Amino acid sequence: MSDANFRCGSSREHAVWALTDFGIRVVIAKSFTDIFFNNSAKNGLLLVKLQDEIVDKILVNASLSEYKVKVDLENQIVTLQDGKEYHLDYDQFRKH
Repeated sequence: MSDANFRCGSSREHAVWALTDFGIRVVIAKSFTDIFFNNSAKNGLLLVKLQDEIVDKILVNASLSEYKVKVDLENQIVTLQDGKEYHLDYDQFRKH
């Protein structure tokens, strides 16, 4: 989870590789830099942009305890621990 403008200043593919090397497959944030977003898609790291208030809610809950979020790319749904679901927009070409 991240706030806004995730990975600003690190647009090279190495930034994506570092995250995937640690086993990170999905990053949810308010926004992403364009170059990082494109490099992530090319290297198998799913970036999910959600509305600010949803990300704020996730960040608060995650800071208080272990917090699980399910991301279903096939159906393009993010499910929070409380059962609330949110649609995620993802380009069909990148999804393929």
